[in-house]
Amino acid sequence: MQEISLEQLKKLLPGKLQESDNEVVDGVSFKNLCDEYRKIQVWSVSIKHAYDTFVSKILSKYEPIKFVGDGSSRSAFACIGGKCIKVAKSQAGVA
Repeated sequence: MQEISLEQLKKLLPGKLQESDNEVVDGVSFKNLCDEYRKIQVWSVSIKHAYDTFVSKILSKYEPIKFVGDGSSRSAFACIGGKCIKVAKSQAGVA
C-alpha cells in the first residue's frame, strides 16, 4: 500500500531525491536496476511486456534476488542486506 505519492515525498525531503547507489546484489546498485528497467521500457510494446522482460532478466542474471510476492500493480523482490525492490507491472504501479 502506498501512503504518499512520490511528488508529495519529494516536497518533504530536503535536497534532491535520488535513486540509491546502495548495492542490491554484489556489484549492482538499485540505480543500475532502475536504468536497466527504463531501457527495457523504451523498446517494449507495453508495461506488461517490460515487466515480464525485466523480471525474467533479474531473476536469471542476479541469482541472489528472490521473488517475494505480487500486489495489484507491483511485485516485490528481496535483495541482499534485507533490501526490497518493487517493480511496476502496470500503469498504476508506475504512477
